[in-house]
Amino acid sequence: MDNGWDSEESVSNIKKVTAALGIDYESYVLDWEEFRDLQLSFLRASIPEAETPTDVAIPRLFIISRQI
Repeated sequence: MDNGWDSEESVSNIKKVTAALGIDYESYVLDWEEFRDLQLSFLRASIPEAETPTDVAIPRLFIISRQI
């Protein structure tokens, strides 16, 4: 899942690992504007765990992928 903070190098590394393991690589890219607003809201509210939006999105992505 790409929450907008992935670097080219990190994506390249992930692709190399998945290729070496012989598994498919798929990435779901979140809507950057929407996700940025959500993450900024958490930061502005001084919530100590700023990665909560990403942590919530990951299991939801698995649920969505099962419906496809």
